[in-house]
Amino acid sequence: RTSKVFARQIGIKAVFELTGDGAKTWIVDFADKEQPVREYQQGEPAEYFFKIDSLLIADLLSNEEVNFENLLLSLRLSARRDPDYYNPNLFGLLINFDEQRLKIAEESWVEDHSSDESFILEHGGCRYEVGRRCPHMGSDLEQVGKAEDGVLTCTRHGWKFRLEDGVCLNVPNKKIRVKKLPQ
Repeated sequence: RTSKVFARQIGIKAVFELTGDGAKTWIVDFADKEQPVREYQQGEPAEYFFKIDSLLIADLLSNEEVNFENLLLSLRLSARRDPDYYNPNLFGLLINFDEQRLKIAEESWVEDHSSDESFILEHGGCRYEVGRRCPHMGSDLEQVGKAEDGVLTCTRHGWKFRLEDGVCLNVPNKKIRVKKLPQ
């Protein structure tokens, strides 16, 4: 409810299986506005699956600042995704789960990713005006982008964009601004 940016853009289901004392499995359906969190029914389709010891979650939630990032980076959980697409908004929400961190991260995300800045890219005998910021983490594509075979790759995290229309080839529903310029 607090998230104004990340939660609205996630659009998938994530399963959280808590093991140990108080074992229970929950599904968070980011597309369901009425009942986004409910008990998981075995076999229910989802895109992300996390398995975490319930004691780690209890410890995490007992702190004043809820820091999922430390838990994720500690590798004291198992995770998988199906299909194998990275959802930057889900992880933006998880690693900034504390209300204060979430507010700061979302303000930064909007600033970094709504930029009207662009640059001119010459590739394959064509000129393109390209949006400067990668939608993943706002990297400057003029600095870290590499064009090859009609695709611009952000070398920072490997996101690939077709130069003909800006569509991301490895993350659904993401794109960059691209305009082919006259010769």
